[in-house]
Parts: sequence; C-alpha cells; structure tokens
Amino acid sequence: MSHSPQHRQDILRADFSSSEMDDEIYVNVEKAKSANFRPSTSPTGSGPSRSAAVVFLSLLSAFLLAALIGLGVLTLVKENKLSSQTEDLTEMTEELKKLQSLSKQKKTCPAGWTKNDCVCYLLSNKSSSWDEGRDDCRARGADLVVIDTLKEQQFLSNFSSESAWIGLTDRAEEGHWKWVDGTPLTETFWEINQPDNGSGRPQYGEEDCAEIRGVGHKLWNDLNCESQLHWICEQTAGSNSVKVSQMISERELILRADFSSSEMDNEIYVNVEKAKSANFRPSTSSGPSRSERGLCAVVVFLSLLSVFLLAALIGLGVLYDESSKRSSSELRANLTELLRISEGKLSSLTEERDQLNVSLSEITEECSRLQGWRRRKNCCPAGWKKFSHFCLLLSNETGSWDEGRKDCRARGADLVVIDSPEKQGFLISMSTTETIAWIGLTDRVEEGNWTWINGAPLSEGYWKRSQPDNGGQPRSKTMQEDCAHLTVGLTITNNWNDLPCEWIQKWICEQSSKCDQDGRDGVQMKA
Repeated sequence: MSHSPQHRQDILRADFSSSEMDDEIYVNVEKAKSANFRPSTSPTGSGPSRSAAVVFLSLLSAFLLAALIGLGVLTLVKENKLSSQTEDLTEMTEELKKLQSLSKQKKTCPAGWTKNDCVCYLLSNKSSSWDEGRDDCRARGADLVVIDTLKEQQFLSNFSSESAWIGLTDRAEEGHWKWVDGTPLTETFWEINQPDNGSGRPQYGEEDCAEIRGVGHKLWNDLNCESQLHWICEQTAGSNSVKVSQMISERELILRADFSSSEMDNEIYVNVEKAKSANFRPSTSSGPSRSERGLCAVVVFLSLLSVFLLAALIGLGVLYDESSKRSSSELRANLTELLRISEGKLSSLTEERDQLNVSLSEITEECSRLQGWRRRKNCCPAGWKKFSHFCLLLSNETGSWDEGRKDCRARGADLVVIDSPEKQGFLISMSTTETIAWIGLTDRVEEGNWTWINGAPLSEGYWKRSQPDNGGQPRSKTMQEDCAHLTVGLTITNNWNDLPCEWIQKWICEQSSKCDQDGRDGVQMKA
C-alpha cells in the first residue's frame, strides 16, 4: 500500500517522538535507580535524647527547689538570730543599769538577823546542845556570840526572853574560861556565886559551857554543855559585794561575738546555659505525634519552672544578702556604740568601786576606833564606876573597916586611896543619898599618924571641922577611932571623920582599870 509523502513524514515524526520519550523515561529510571535514598529521622530515632533532657531538667528543678527551701530556712534562722541578738542587747542594757545601782548598796545583815553597831545577831528558833548550836552558827558563816563590853551585854539582855548559849567555855581547862574566838575572858557578867561547876553535885555533871539567862538580871551562868537551850549567833555586818568588773567583762565577751553575716554559697547556682544550648535537631517527619507533643509540653514546663526557680533563688539570695548586710551594719553600729558606752560606764563603776573600797576602809577603821573607845569606856566590871585609870565600887553590904577591906581584896581591889581633889569630888557624887563609907586611911600603927593602906602618908586631907578627934575624949583602947570614912552624897568636899574600926557601915573599893593600865586599848576587834 502506498503512502503519500506527507503521511510518511507524520509517521517518522511520531516514531522519533516516541523514541525520545522512551529514552527520557529510560534516563529517568536510571537516575531513580542510581539515587541514594537515606532513611527518614522518624520520632522513634530521637526518643533517648529527649528522655535524657527530661531527666536532666527534672533533676535540675528538684535541686533548685531544694536550694530554694534551704535558703528560706536559712533566712528564717537568720531572722530569729537577729531577733535574739536584739533581745540580748536590750537585756544587756538593763544589766548595765543594774550594775550602776549595785555600788550604792550599803552594809546590811542577812534576812532574819538583827544589826547592832557593826555586828549582826541571830537567836535560834530551836533548842539544842552547845556544840550543835555552834555548828549551826558556823554553817551560817558566823559563831556563837562573844560578849566583851557592857553595852553588848545590855543589848543582849533585851535581845531574848529565853536563856541562850553564848560562845564561852572552860572545857580546855577547868575554871579557865575562854571565848570561841580564842580571846581570854576579861569582862564578866556572872550571876552571884557563878560559875560553880554544878556545886559538885553529880546530877548536874560538868558545867563547862556558859549561858545568858532569860530571866532576872539576865546575867551569865555555867551549865552542862548537853543541856537543851536556844543559842545566839554573831557575825560582822557585810555588804552585797558585787564583782562589777567581772560582770562587765562577761558581757563584753558576748558583745564582741562575731555577728558577721554569712554569704550564700554561690555553688547553688547551676549552669543552665548548657541546657539551653542543647542541640536538639527537629524531626524531619511530616508532623509530631500526640506523645511527642506531650513530651515537648513537659520539657517546656520543666524548663520554665527551672527558669522561674532559678530567678526566685537569685532574687531571694540578693534580698537575703542585702538584708544581712544592712542588719549586720546596723547591729555592728549598735554594738560599737554600746561597747563605747559600756567602757565609759565600766570606768565610772570602777572609780565608784574604788571610792566604795576607800569608804569601806574608813568605816572599818571608824568601827574599830568606836569599839576600842567603847571598850576603854566600859573596861570596869559590872556595877563599878570608872574614874581616870581606876574603877570604883560603893558596896551594897555593910561591915567593919576590916570586913570592908577583906571584901575589896576578894574582888582583886582594896579600899580607896584619895590623892586628889578631883577624886574626892567624884567619890562624894557616886550616890545622891547620904551614905557613910569606909576609905583606906588609918592611924592604927601610930595614933595621929594617918597612913593610906598602900603605905603612902596622908599629904592632903578633907576632914570635917575639928576632925580627926579620936572621939573627942579619952577612951579605952578597944574604942579608938583609928579608921576614916567619908560621906557620899554631900556637896561639901571636906567631910572626912574618924570612927572606931568596928563600926558597921558601907565601904568604897578601888582597882586599876583593866584596859587603861598602859594608857591604851589593848583589846583587838573581833574578826
């Protein structure tokens, strides 16, 4: 079959186009075959990296939360400490005020004691033996009372209506009485016929301890030491001595304590930048799955929480640091000022303490001087009167001149010797009632030659008019007027008269003052 030329051309073109298409398809197929298909980065391939990030952020959040809680607790503790320090400052200010008032306290006696002069006395509220009474006194820092003056005896006579032990005993040597402080007995206030050691009666036993009686004249008596009596304790009045400087030093040690504020540990800040710079490659998948979206939300939440906690931690640290610095600065300023004031007050208190010590020394010396003067004033036995360096006694009894002298000598004295007008004037003033009393003047050895009992001749007499007259008329030898007397209570100085030595009348005894024999007080104060 024949074709036209035009028809053949169309067929050739169609073949050629088909051939080119086939070649293009072949080339495309070869390229497709030779292409290097890499696997997709599916979500299952990125799981471990995201889990590690979640764990890391969780741990970071927990650490930041713990650090935040710890810082809060530390802040609370610091605030409490500052509050406590403020209270301490207030207490120390009050104590400084108290310290200033301590130096103004005066010498006092313990509660329940009675003060007389510079001495404190206590009457026990129970009865016991002499030894138990002394043990009780010594347990109180005192001892049984020592009575060495008439004034103290008079005070104690009114101190108790009960018989009570005193600190006097002759246990070491019978008849040799001593006080508990070791001083010998010089001033005595015994009852008549005492001490008698029980008069030798077996039922009384050895009477080696002394009591002050609560009835009658309230004088002394010896008694068996096991008898049950109250007792009187004695101690020197003291002062509430406060060691001011020691107390100030103790407070200064507290004030100088280290109040420096502690800084927060910077290691609590963690490097979050590394976490932020973590290179998580996005998935090349077509879209995130539901689990992926949840995991991303958790990661974002934990990241935000970590950032929030970190910001809160930093802010709280800055606030704490500023508060601590401000509080520490104020506290240091207050403490510095308080220390300055304390040092000034300490110096003032030290000066006051020194002045008080000087005053105390002066008061002690004054007490010593007054007690010495009191002893000098009352160094005669009870009932005797002191004149110059002598003690004089107008007897209550009556008797002859010889009986009067015997009584005086039994008292360690003798009939009075009058050697000055002052002494004559003192003797006639010893009583307001006119009383005739023997004196130590006699002419027994040689009639008309009047001599004192100490052997001194009469140099100045105070005779009545026309006396002595030896009776005025001759008498028998037994009625010679050989002894002299005076009349007490008269205002007339010249009132001597001679009488028979056998006449019955009172007499005047004389002895040297015990504490003025050397012209000075030899008795030491009790401790």
